[in-house]
Amino acid sequence: MYGLLGKTLSHSFSSEIHKVLNPSLSYELYETNDIESFIRNVAFEGLNVTNPYKKDMLSLLDELDESSAKTGVVNTVKKEGHQLKGFNTDYLALKTLMNLSFQNRTNQSVGILGNGATMRSVKQALRDLNYQNITVYARHPDPGEHPLSELSDRHEILINATPVGMFPHNHDTMAEKIQNFQHLDIAMDLIYNPLKTNFLLNAQSAGAKVFNGLPLLFLQAAYAQNIWLDRPIPKDWQSEVDAFESELKNIVLIGLPFSGKSHYGYLLERHMNKKYIDIDRLIEAKANTKIETIFQTMGEEKFRGFEHDITIKKAKQHRQIIATGGGIVQNKTAMQSLKQNGLIVWLDVASNLVEKKKLSNRPLIKTLADWKALKKRRQEAYQDYADIIIEKDTEDEAIILERLKEALHGYFSH
Repeated sequence: MYGLLGKTLSHSFSSEIHKVLNPSLSYELYETNDIESFIRNVAFEGLNVTNPYKKDMLSLLDELDESSAKTGVVNTVKKEGHQLKGFNTDYLALKTLMNLSFQNRTNQSVGILGNGATMRSVKQALRDLNYQNITVYARHPDPGEHPLSELSDRHEILINATPVGMFPHNHDTMAEKIQNFQHLDIAMDLIYNPLKTNFLLNAQSAGAKVFNGLPLLFLQAAYAQNIWLDRPIPKDWQSEVDAFESELKNIVLIGLPFSGKSHYGYLLERHMNKKYIDIDRLIEAKANTKIETIFQTMGEEKFRGFEHDITIKKAKQHRQIIATGGGIVQNKTAMQSLKQNGLIVWLDVASNLVEKKKLSNRPLIKTLADWKALKKRRQEAYQDYADIIIEKDTEDEAIILERLKEALHGYFSH
């Protein structure tokens, strides 16, 4: 029996990752408030260990390997007869990932956010890769560390080693000011849920190349199975990571009214292993009335409140095709949420197609002039948020659907 031991594990993909690596492996999630009692009373062959128990586990083991001894952190345990041996597969995976992702930038300055157990693995991996200029920042710094308020634009590499921004607290962030940093080349966040934390989105705004924690989760799991079962590290592990992330990622359709978001979202569901949801329909279900009636009887502000709350909730989930309302791009917080787990696809409908339609049943559009006014106000926001733009210049459904499928295939296979 194998599994992940932690305090709160609702965010975890560990079980899925281990099944991808080894479908026959029996792997469970174990939540406990008392690890000593768990270790003493539960039968197991091997465990992964996550926060807050990576340091606490040390005192319960009979032996440490080199990786756990040098970092003072254990995240993998193997039972050998009646003895328990500890390993740090985070450290092993981090060394591999940093070597690949940072491309030997050993002369660059590195800032680490956080001073918990994970920081120890990060710092040791950096040192063993010959990085010398390393600074640790924390809300409550230890001697030799710096307060987070002192973080400045002098680092080319930043690594978030805290749980800040992890599901379900997706909107929390570390160092929001990094979106204005001019020297930042690389940002790595060890969080994998959401796929892009606000830390990474802010770093991306600064022009940095960003890496989430999913490769770390995958590779440390592969190292754990190597320890438990003597299984080799898959040569194509990076392809497995990319495929898993593509599976998790939401497809978010944005665009003006009459662009066909709902229709093409429904059609895409037939071609992808993702669930289609329509934000407007969920709003109607919550309010128990039609969108037009909400605007007429409750007002636009009430509607936007429903839209905000439902969008934030759905954005935290995965494997979805989300058709949004036309005005969602005016809500920066909601769009930030959608970008955390989603690929934003703008259906840019041509004006001549809208001119042929009867403009009815839309609370903000009674005439073509209304639609054109909305387009003028929102066009720049659609452009800014879009990862993919699909020109909807024909009513031929097959053509637009094929454009969508080709664009999505190209994105996910890059």
